[in-house]
Amino acid sequence: VCANHYITEEMVLSPNVGSDRSWVWNVAADLVDDEVERQLLAIRFANSDNAGKFKEAFEDARDNNKKLAGSAAESKPEASDEDDNESGSDAEEEDEKTEEAEKKD
Repeated sequence: VCANHYITEEMVLSPNVGSDRSWVWNVAADLVDDEVERQLLAIRFANSDNAGKFKEAFEDARDNNKKLAGSAAESKPEASDEDDNESGSDAEEEDEKTEEAEKKD
């Protein structure tokens, strides 16, 4: 499963129509055709075991991203001119970690 959005701490999976094989969640910023849009997303699996694995991976990614965001805020020095010239390597590392967590299911 590949997502075009970050998995943030505000996101909560809910059963879709009471099914044990599908989930829905709200996304504040899904990238659709290079435009940011608010979306309600859903996913359905062939069986409840795979749906459970997805939920576990989703929640792990959400919790890991929350920890990363918290530790980045704690360790982030005050902005300077040098910070403006740095590349987005931290964001790229976070993207890679999120993708790895999502690939586990």
